[in-house]
Amino acid sequence: MLSGIRKIHRYLSLTLAALWLLQALTGTILVFHREIDSWLIGAPDVARDGAALDAALARLQKAHPGATIPFIYAADGAFDQLDVYLRDAGGDYEVHRLDGQGRVLRSLPSNPERLDAGIFEILLEFHKSLLADEAGEIFLGVSGIFLLTNIGLGLRLAWPRARQWRQALTFPKPELNQRFAYGLHRALGLWVAMPAMVVVAAGALMIWDDYVEDWFGGAITPPAVEPVDQLPDPLPVTPSAAIARALAEFPGSRFSVLNPPRNDAPYYKVRVAQPGELRKIYGHTVVYVDARDGVILGRHDALNAAPFRAASSAFYPIHNGEAWGIPGRVVTFLVGLWLIAMIILGLILWTRRRKPRRRSA
Repeated sequence: MLSGIRKIHRYLSLTLAALWLLQALTGTILVFHREIDSWLIGAPDVARDGAALDAALARLQKAHPGATIPFIYAADGAFDQLDVYLRDAGGDYEVHRLDGQGRVLRSLPSNPERLDAGIFEILLEFHKSLLADEAGEIFLGVSGIFLLTNIGLGLRLAWPRARQWRQALTFPKPELNQRFAYGLHRALGLWVAMPAMVVVAAGALMIWDDYVEDWFGGAITPPAVEPVDQLPDPLPVTPSAAIARALAEFPGSRFSVLNPPRNDAPYYKVRVAQPGELRKIYGHTVVYVDARDGVILGRHDALNAAPFRAASSAFYPIHNGEAWGIPGRVVTFLVGLWLIAMIILGLILWTRRRKPRRRSA
């Protein structure tokens, strides 16, 4: 039985090692990418001014005739810098980083599938979908299941007998030989396999969360509103006013994402993060605000969501560790480093085992 498990573990590792290594590298970099990105920009956070934000959005659209703003994101944990995405008539994107006073801090193309975007956005899209949209996401979901299985198989192989735990969990003295590589591989596996399985399982399940909601219910239903031929210009309700209405619906919450109105959906969709949500930045609490009169058309309270909705929204913050704040993200960062080390050690062990066979042959 153990011989069969060892073979499956070895061949899964050899087949998917390159993919898992790239996923581990990109995931490790992305754990703190928002903080790194904000540090590289170097602009201090200033309190958000609604009127200044509205004026800045109007200037952006005036400077890009025919472009639309499909979404606006909170750029970092301070919630005062915003990433405003512009989409032109050809479907190409630009992203503009604004501070709380509406000043443009940075402008970049945003088309990662053409490698025409900032480095962190390219890494994020590669980590999520291999730059291959839905097909890439499904492929990564399947590979994540294989990785989870492989970690479990490795844990079974490393599991020590009674009274051998101390020896198995002790890191060996550094030596340039196969025994050291094996002892380190085994000890690291026993120490970190369990949290790694949680992180990997959450990442794999993220791919299927939309399907889970479709199968079992729990998806957020937008309000039933008649489309209009043309929205008023300017809109009676500004983006900052819609954000203010949403935040007032859930006192203490912080802005996450804004989807501006369209002719077929004449309302703002505002996502906010409530205290107590596992998602600390991109919360799953949603408020729909009519763009014509400011009426609240619907709301979704993430803290009182349906079970399957609550479960699916938890996959992302568990995967990147933000569910437990900075300590959780540090653990996820270390899991990424652990996976890189385990893949490298496994390849070293495999190559060293092949050399004696070649000599004997």
